[in-house]
Amino acid sequence: MDTAAYQVDVRATRERRILEHMGLVKKIAHGIAATVPRHVEPSDLVSAGVVGLIHAVDGYDTERGTSFEGFAKLHIRGAIKDYLRALDPLPSSTRVKLRRIDSTVAELQQRLHRAPESAEIAAELGSTVAEVSELLDLASRSTLFSVEELLERHDGLPEKPDDAFLDPLSQIEQRELRALVVQWIETLPRVERVVLTLYYYERLKMREIGAVLGVTESRVSQIHSATVATLRAKLRTAIEPRGVK
Repeated sequence: MDTAAYQVDVRATRERRILEHMGLVKKIAHGIAATVPRHVEPSDLVSAGVVGLIHAVDGYDTERGTSFEGFAKLHIRGAIKDYLRALDPLPSSTRVKLRRIDSTVAELQQRLHRAPESAEIAAELGSTVAEVSELLDLASRSTLFSVEELLERHDGLPEKPDDAFLDPLSQIEQRELRALVVQWIETLPRVERVVLTLYYYERLKMREIGAVLGVTESRVSQIHSATVATLRAKLRTAIEPRGVK
């Protein structure tokens, strides 16, 4: 076989392998799409996954003794995660702090049976109240995991249209996550449940919720942030074993 014919054959083999594994890309992408905020388009995750697949095709070496599919999965997931990291405006150091805040708040809430005060969280972390308050506010608005979307869908509302495009396993996993949120919310102390209900369903402002509960707006904000941090920590624990980190 001359050089030109060989190059044509190599290109054809490369293109065939890419096309044969597009289903794998879509399966992984839609599975990850089930665990990220709604504004992240599944089609964009698929595009990122295709880039990973191409890298896998170009970098695969049969002498390594690993299957191509296993090799491709690593590259596809890696490319999608790189894309998601690029969307995240927060530096990794801040993400580390948010994870620590989430886990600390969850531990304190379990121990105290109520949303912890900022001072209690600060004492646990050896930090200042000002820094904790800032991180709590950031955590409650963060979109690493869309807690608000899951909160808004825990009352039996229909699945969102995008669910129809998920593979059956991803649909099951998403329903399981929503079911977990239902269980967690039902086990929250009364005040925390009231704050979530009035804020997400009744759409009351923090000041108005404070008037209902007879507490300050600042305390309502603390309760909201701490409760969301707890739910985020639980969601992270539930999601990460599925391969999304």
